[in-house]
Amino acid sequence: MIRYLFILSMLSTATLLADELSLVGDAKLSGTVRSISEEGLVELATPLSPETIFLKGASVSNVVFSSSDKKGDITSSGVVLTNGDVIPAVVRSLNGATLSVESADAGKLEIRSDALSALQFGLGENRVLQSGIESVQEWSGEEILDEWKLEGQTLVMGGPGLVSKKLELPSRFTIHFQIHWNTAPAFQFTFADPLKEEDENSDRYAFLFNSTGIELRRYTSDGKAPVILGLLKRSLSQYPDKLLKVQLRVDRIQRMLFLYLNGEPEGRFLDVVGPSPLAGGISIGNTSMEGSELELSQFRVTEWNPSHDRYRTTERGDKNTDALITRQGERWNGRLVAIDSRATGAVFVFKSDSRPEPLELLEAEISTIFLTDTNPSDKRQVYPFSLQLQGKGILNVASCAFDEMNAKVVHPLLGSLTIPRQRIASLKWAAKKGEEP
Repeated sequence: MIRYLFILSMLSTATLLADELSLVGDAKLSGTVRSISEEGLVELATPLSPETIFLKGASVSNVVFSSSDKKGDITSSGVVLTNGDVIPAVVRSLNGATLSVESADAGKLEIRSDALSALQFGLGENRVLQSGIESVQEWSGEEILDEWKLEGQTLVMGGPGLVSKKLELPSRFTIHFQIHWNTAPAFQFTFADPLKEEDENSDRYAFLFNSTGIELRRYTSDGKAPVILGLLKRSLSQYPDKLLKVQLRVDRIQRMLFLYLNGEPEGRFLDVVGPSPLAGGISIGNTSMEGSELELSQFRVTEWNPSHDRYRTTERGDKNTDALITRQGERWNGRLVAIDSRATGAVFVFKSDSRPEPLELLEAEISTIFLTDTNPSDKRQVYPFSLQLQGKGILNVASCAFDEMNAKVVHPLLGSLTIPRQRIASLKWAAKKGEEP
């Protein structure tokens, strides 16, 4: 036994570009997992041993498969089961009590309606539009001084100046950055900006931060005074680290701006002027006349899909009825009657309690459908294995067996499944007590 543990200790120091095993006790071991038996016995090949070695499941807590480095297909819709598992899948049809879906991870599935908790739509990952600042030269700005420079991904603004860049911004997007200052900050950031000449008026938004607080402004092309959409009076003493993390979410369809500071929501601000500015330019400026230095880092611009946030924040409501939430935030209680496959795509037929005629909606109009909880007394059971799928789904299974190509698993609600190994990102063992590694 001591010799066995010594071998594990020696092997855990090796780093291979292969599967990575996390062992009980925080040690790690790399190699190629040849197979995992139904009993959890792991067969591992490693250059450090002339023969494959076998590890009891009780000695392994997690396996990250090397194929998990490959980007999996991200499906924009998904199924939530009554035990909390999530399966990214395309919804095909609902006939009677059976939902038909197609998953890049698990193939075609027929799921009983009493095993369903919710259907989610519009969940694809937010596309990154700008990540970091690679060089000052990629930004235009005649006012850049010698004091402006890049240190890694941090833009150091050593004095007054302005840089700008044109982007193709969608209708909804999110901007992230953080500002660090030494003395008194005087920072200006514009977005949805056509980037016209300084003396030309234009429709655009601006975020301003200085020693008196924070403003969200709306500038207009008619030359009138800017409209203050949001005003936060904040003392610099509220930021003892002289650091402010900013997240701006922009919904140009709803004419709404959402502001988060240091991870906390500060409010939603309606653009009362009218239609939102349509341009895509952004600019970064240090407006200090005293030469105060500012540092901007962790700059990122992404698409924003409100459906992601809506599902996390929408309450389930009455569990004795179905509920349909549209992407505009409308809520209908009633019953999901059918999902029909038509030439224009899947059509969801929903019988609302508040209107005589059924609603017929396309998937693009729906955020979430919560299904009636037919087993409210059921509690989630802990199963011995948890699979993290490449498509961002999770399956907790009663048993699993791996060979070099596939995993055969038994799911408590879906039964026996065969999942290609390359579609599995990681495998976790549930904590066990009283079993010797």
